[in-house]
Amino acid sequence: QVSTDGGTTWQNIDSATSAKYSFNASAAQCGYLYRCVVSGGGETAVSDAARLAAFGTATVYVSPEGDNSDGASWQTAFNTLAAAVASAPDGARIFVKAGTFTTSRIVIEKNLEIIGGFAGYESSAESRSGGETVVSGGGAHALLLVRNCTVLLRSLTVAETSSSSAINAGNSNLFLRNVRIRDARNPSGNGGAIYAYSGSYIDVLDCEFENCSTYWAGGALFLREASGRVSRAYFGNCNSDNVSGLIHLAGGNLYMENTTVFDCFPHSGKASVISAAENSATQTHSTFVANLCTFAQNGISNKTLVGVAAGSSAHLFNS
Repeated sequence: QVSTDGGTTWQNIDSATSAKYSFNASAAQCGYLYRCVVSGGGETAVSDAARLAAFGTATVYVSPEGDNSDGASWQTAFNTLAAAVASAPDGARIFVKAGTFTTSRIVIEKNLEIIGGFAGYESSAESRSGGETVVSGGGAHALLLVRNCTVLLRSLTVAETSSSSAINAGNSNLFLRNVRIRDARNPSGNGGAIYAYSGSYIDVLDCEFENCSTYWAGGALFLREASGRVSRAYFGNCNSDNVSGLIHLAGGNLYMENTTVFDCFPHSGKASVISAAENSATQTHSTFVANLCTFAQNGISNKTLVGVAAGSSAHLFNS
């Protein structure tokens, strides 16, 4: 089945009646949900939904050596990521050369794939041969505001933010692949690294979160009426001044697997490293699930590892 409205309604795919289903995806299908429904013997089983991240062939280039004209090649590359985002058509890919790009806040309201790690001559993501690409707030700015779209970030470091969450996602799908978020500080709100809300979905794979902190809750992640999956990640030295040193769910759902949590803690005396709570405005409860995870030296001598509010739930397996 497929859903084009975020899971509100589902339609059968007439040709999808075998054990496998494949198709050539287009950029127009970006964000669609797919699931498998199997019936027999009076019983019906429904799989979890998978989200499609599909982008077009248009490519925009970012390099400090480009002439900053149209971003259509490495020679004419834009000098800033902000200029590339503004110019890119919906569904485009943005190739960013290795190096450090200091920027103010960038608002993304179109489907984009942003890829770092280029040396500055490659024509495909598979042939990348550069080093680290760092998108930095210079110690002063929040960086990416993602609104009503699907964004895939690959091989990037997001660093040195100190005025809000490093990435703020509203009503969006956010995919992170081989992304490192470090030194991200939200001094007055929630979610040091990522704040996701209003039906957003985050999918994190092979990523690192280091030295992320916030004033209120969720040193690394804060999900309000949002959901997500975290796989093969590392969280180190993430904390909050008050509650939920690492992750806070407020009417959110998160599945975490094969992930290490090290030295993450809340500073408040009666608090937890991870909290599953309700969204008081909508009374929506939360669910947290961890499988094959490692938790070490998280400073919980007078705290709890996972705090669960009434009506919400938490499940830890093989951890």
